[in-house]
Amino acid sequence: MTRDIPAGVLAFGVPCRVQRELGERDWEFYHKGRRVPQELLKYRRPGKETEA
Repeated sequence: MTRDIPAGVLAFGVPCRVQRELGERDWEFYHKGRRVPQELLKYRRPGKETEA
């Protein structure tokens, strides 16, 4: 890699490229409708706490 990857995006490949931005659903579910555990959501984005 020769530069930084922006926050809030999905990036992969050789060379690494941004594929898409992460949406609200990406922060709630991680695979086939499985919810992200609530205790991990506090690491979601700096300054964006989720309400429990």
